[in-house]
Formats: sequence, structure tokens, C-alpha cells
Amino acid sequence: MKHTALVVEDDPQSLDLIEDVLAALGHKSDVAATLLEARRLAETNEYSYILLDIEFPARSPRGIPRIQNAENFLEDLVAGQGEDAPPVIIMNDRAASGLDLTEDMMRLAMSLSRKGAVDLIKKPFPTAGRTLDRVIKKVLGSKGRRKGIARTPVLVGKATGHTRSDSTAEKSKPSISHTSSKVADQPLAAGTLREPLTLTRSERDILQALGESPHETMLQVDVMVAAGYSKHVTAQSLLRLRKVGFVQRPHGPRKGDTLTAEGMTFFEAERADKKK
Repeated sequence: MKHTALVVEDDPQSLDLIEDVLAALGHKSDVAATLLEARRLAETNEYSYILLDIEFPARSPRGIPRIQNAENFLEDLVAGQGEDAPPVIIMNDRAASGLDLTEDMMRLAMSLSRKGAVDLIKKPFPTAGRTLDRVIKKVLGSKGRRKGIARTPVLVGKATGHTRSDSTAEKSKPSISHTSSKVADQPLAAGTLREPLTLTRSERDILQALGESPHETMLQVDVMVAAGYSKHVTAQSLLRLRKVGFVQRPHGPRKGDTLTAEGMTFFEAERADKKK
């Protein structure tokens, strides 16, 4: 299937990088540098997804870029197209928008999520880990999977990260039920066998976000926007992942969460399974 993107970006240098990525993916694109142009294109064309800069001018490329223009565009898009609106990926340059690393970013991410954005990527774009290519592929692969839809758990038989689907687990060992919360709260010891551990879709997505991050640790706000979940779901999922030994908060000056050896093993096994 050929995909076409609407790119709302007023910075020529960023636009060159974006168009290189889209060309590598084989995607076509239309470009808008202002709010008025973005509205016109969104109303007259169908797009697979939208790449939306965090701030851009309203009427003229020489105008003043404003975050409010991105919020207004999202509101108009959802009001006009509803559930048929294409998924929107926010491109955020913190230095340009003057956002505080934690509080302001958390507030903005939640606001844009409520208005219809499904993901966010930082600028300058990472060249490894969670790259623009991977974010686009993730969003296109998740179209139609919105909050509230049941998320399929996986069963982990060992601390080695070996996974199997629910149906396979039921056939091979029908007497095993989902792990109680008391058992699940106990950290995994390397190589230890125990009753299968159930991971929710949000927990798996958050593990993936941590595993693909180019940074050693990730703040909760970055995990939230990378995995695409609310503040509450992200906090609860991270808490559970810490309890089962897949995620930890390192000691010292570094802030945030990182994968443990067991968590990285699970992530690598998941990634290998997807490549098969």
C-alpha cells in the first residue's frame, strides 16, 4: 500500500531531513508551512498520517511560530473528520518551543494527546533507536488500535524472556491460569522458573520504548509520549515492570528508568520474534 503524508513544517532544514526519510520509506508527501495551508490540504486530500511540527506560523511562512497553531489544527482535524482523521505525529523541538523538560512537556503532551495526536518525536531526529522511520512505521501499524480496545497479554515462561501467545500456552498447559498479583510483584531471578507472568500490551509497548531509546535512561514523560499512553497508564505500567524486575531506576545523578538485564532479554526476544 502506498502511503501519503501531510508534513506541516516551516523549517527548510528539518523539511529536507523529513523528505529524505519519507523517500527512503517510499512514501509520498504534501508540505504545508502555515496553519491555513495545512487546513486547506487536510480538507481537500486524504492522508495516511500527518507529521505536525510543534509550532509554526498561521498565515505566512514569515509569521511567528506558535504552539497554539498546532493545537488549533488538531482540534479542526478531529472536528472535521472525527475517527476517520489520519494519525498525527508531533515533531517537537524543545529548544525552539522553550518547554521545561518535565512539567511543561508533560502538560503539552497530554493536551495534544487529548486533541488527537498519537505520537511524538524529538527534533533533531535521533539517528539510532527511536528514529523517525520507526515512529512512522509504529503509527501506521497501530492504526485502528485506540485506547479502550482490549490489549493482548503475553506469557513469559522464564526469566530468559521466552514468550508465547495465550492460545499456545493454553494448549500446552491448560491448567495454568494468569499469575496472581502477589506472585507477579516478586522480582525475577535470572534463570528462575515460575508460574507464567502476564504482561499487558501497555507494558510491552513501554518495554519497547525503553529498549529502542538511544539514551541510557528515559524520564516518565518521554516514556509516555514514546509509547503513546496516558500519564496514569504509563505510571502504573512502569511500577509493575519495576516490581517484576524488567525496569529499574539507576542510582546516581541519572534520572528516569532503564531496562534491567532481564528486561533487555525480553525486549530482544520480542524484536527477534517480530522479524521472523
